[in-house]
Amino acid sequence: MGTGNIATPDRQYRSYSDAVGFVHQLGLKNQKAWGAYCRGELTDLQPKPVDIPANPKQVYGDEYRKRGGWGAWLGTWNKKRGSIRYRSYNEAVKFVHGLGLKSATEWRAYCRGERPDLAPRPPDIPAGPWKMYGDEFRERGGIGAWLGTDYV
Repeated sequence: MGTGNIATPDRQYRSYSDAVGFVHQLGLKNQKAWGAYCRGELTDLQPKPVDIPANPKQVYGDEYRKRGGWGAWLGTWNKKRGSIRYRSYNEAVKFVHGLGLKSATEWRAYCRGERPDLAPRPPDIPAGPWKMYGDEFRERGGIGAWLGTDYV
């Protein structure tokens, strides 16, 4: 038709690894930001190259899923709830105690990534331990025991 557009199935895309390398350097945090980027709405970033797919799941299929889906694609490592295998309560508490946080407010700030002085929260440490560990979390002393302050 003279538009220069190539049908999606006929396009040649970068390898998954090369595409992910490009996407990670954009620093996008979620699918919504990715969609805005693909539509050209994030004018502070370079335009999306034609050999980077807007829908990586469709183009890379099993490789995309096996490597971690959206979290791996964007470099955020966020996963769908229920698909993460969390550390045991004891292992998670050992990690959290090492952070030296003193309150639930500090814990929430850390989980939001607002503590650049600390390493990011690993994906196998839940942001909401009361949800993940339920009764065990409550029976062991709640947030005070979680943080190691023993304050209830």
